[in-house]
Amino acid sequence: MRRIPVLAGLAVVLAGGACATRSIAPIDLPAREIAGHYTGGVGASWFRPCAPVAGDTLWWATFLGSAVAERDSLVAAGRVRAGSASYLRVMGAPSELQAAGAEGRGSRFLYVRAVLEAREARAGDCTSAGGQ
Repeated sequence: MRRIPVLAGLAVVLAGGACATRSIAPIDLPAREIAGHYTGGVGASWFRPCAPVAGDTLWWATFLGSAVAERDSLVAAGRVRAGSASYLRVMGAPSELQAAGAEGRGSRFLYVRAVLEAREARAGDCTSAGGQ
């Protein structure tokens, strides 16, 4: 009979621990304007920010809500081409540093809420005048 209270206590401890490690939902992360180069396609959704930090140069872009339709429209119009880098300015929320994307090669996720600008990548995109 003593086993039942011990098991019940263990269940309470485990449930409390699960709540303590809960992560923030992408929609709750603060968004900001971010510029960089995006390369999409089959199995690819990579974003290289214009203002990289050593070890934090490749992000996995996840388009949310209406940004999915925006990206699809840009692909249909040829402004974003699979396998080619495009310059994007987005309203997005970067995650904490973590393994991200295909094979965990990225350094974080970028949750894109809106595409503000999209065009073919050009030299000088990420200078102070053309980037972040």
